[in-house]
Amino acid sequence: GSDTPRELLRLAKEAGLTVISVTDHDTLAGCIEAIKIPQNDVKVITGIEFSCHHYGECDFDCHILGYGFDIDSPELLSTITHGREMGLFKLEGRLKYLEECIGIKFDEEEIAWLHSLNSVAKPHLAELIVKRGMADGIADAIHKYLKGDAFPDDRIDATAAIKAILAAGGIP
Repeated sequence: GSDTPRELLRLAKEAGLTVISVTDHDTLAGCIEAIKIPQNDVKVITGIEFSCHHYGECDFDCHILGYGFDIDSPELLSTITHGREMGLFKLEGRLKYLEECIGIKFDEEEIAWLHSLNSVAKPHLAELIVKRGMADGIADAIHKYLKGDAFPDDRIDATAAIKAILAAGGIP
């Protein structure tokens, strides 16, 4: 979603919800912000959504949600950091591809914005491509310039995500 944690809490209250969890992809930023907002009517449970890959007899991408964990858990924070490092490595591969193969070179401000994000993905690059007028929308930019599997994997192992959530006292 694109709503701020404060807006999410307001919308949850208006909808009559009493408990929510903010589960951003591969980051605790929104969760931590939501927990810090004083509220009386809506309880916030810690949450995260890990972008994962299951390795084994059947390989597949998946998302692992975690709830009710300690946000200061070293195991959890280490897993998040590892995922961020993998994501940044993939970003660099995509930037190199866009420049060398497509001729799209982002300026310093755009690169700084991408690096400031907690979890950068194809839609963020696509947004910049759309702003340049090179595509009609996010989906169009992804289809034209970012489709395919030619980039390094940036998903953490699903088993590692589950173990990190459990080590933090949470429920995967």
